[in-house]
Amino acid sequence: LDIYLPEGKVGVVKGLLSICDRLPYQVRFNELPLDRECSFGLPQIDPLLEARSLPLRHSTHCLGYSLTLTRRQEFQPERAKELGIPVKFWRVLHSGEAVTLEDGRVITPDMVTVANRRPIKFTYVTDTLPFKAISEFAKGSQLFICEGMYGELDKKQDMNQKGHMLMQDACKLAKDAGAEQLWLTHYSPACPAPWVYADELKKIFPNVVVTKDGRKIEIRRPQSSPLPRAATLLRSAVKKEDGHAKCSSSIYRKNYISLCLAKHSLQYTGLSSRGWKGTVSSLPQEAQTMVNICLSDLLLCLRASRQALQR
Repeated sequence: LDIYLPEGKVGVVKGLLSICDRLPYQVRFNELPLDRECSFGLPQIDPLLEARSLPLRHSTHCLGYSLTLTRRQEFQPERAKELGIPVKFWRVLHSGEAVTLEDGRVITPDMVTVANRRPIKFTYVTDTLPFKAISEFAKGSQLFICEGMYGELDKKQDMNQKGHMLMQDACKLAKDAGAEQLWLTHYSPACPAPWVYADELKKIFPNVVVTKDGRKIEIRRPQSSPLPRAATLLRSAVKKEDGHAKCSSSIYRKNYISLCLAKHSLQYTGLSSRGWKGTVSSLPQEAQTMVNICLSDLLLCLRASRQALQR
C-alpha cells in the first residue's frame, strides 16, 4: 500500500497504524512537498497515470490532488490494411515502435495512428481559500471536486478567516479551469440544505452538482474526434473502381481546419471547395448508405473545430 501525504506527517499516520496488530502487506510512505507543486508517476497502477499535488491555503497543511491518465494514440486498422501491414505488427505499432515489413518498407507509428485522444483528468481540492493556481491545477478536468462550505455571500469574511471557500468561489474556479463537471462537497454542518443554492450556482457554472454522500460517477474516456472514423467511412464509400466516384487524397475544411489522416483521405463536395464534384445520389446504393451514416459525424467535427479555433 502506497500512502502519499504532506511532508512531516508520517509520524501521525504511523500512530494511527499502531492500532493494527499486523498488516498482511507492506505500507510505503511517500512525502510530498508543502512549498511547491509536485508531479509523480503511479506505475504500480498504470504506467500512463500521473499524479500531481498542490499546496493549499488552510489553517493546517493540506494538499490538493490531480490524476491524469494519458492515452495511447488511436490505432487506425483501416489504414493498416491499406498499407498491407500484417496483423501481427499492429500491436507493436500501437505501442509506439516502428516495424520493417518483408518487402523492406519501414512503417512508423504515425502512419497508422491518430493523436487525437484526450487524457482523462480528475482533480480533488478541499480545505483551502480560493486562489488562481487552483484553476490552473484543475485545468481541463473531466471531474473537479471542490469544497463549498456555504452558499451565503455574507459568510465570505468568515471563510477567509477559517481558510475555506464559498460554493460561488468553487464555481468560479471550475469555470476558469474549463472543467467539464464540478462536484461540491465539504458543506458546513450549519448548512443542512446546500442544494437550495443550485439554481444560483448554475448561473456561474452550469454543470455544477451539489453532491450528497454516496454519489458515484464513471469518468468515461473522452470521445475521439469523429473526423478520422467518418473519413474512413467516406473513403470506403467513394473509392470504387467502377467509375462512379473518384476522390483526391485529402480532407479539407475551408476556412477552419485541414487534417491529414495517415496520408490518405478524401474530399467530399459540400464539405470541401475542391475535389470530387459528384453527388450522393450518383453513388452506388452501398456508398450512399455509408455517406449518410458519417455526414453527421463530419458536421459535428466542423462545429467543434470552429469552437476550438475561436477559443
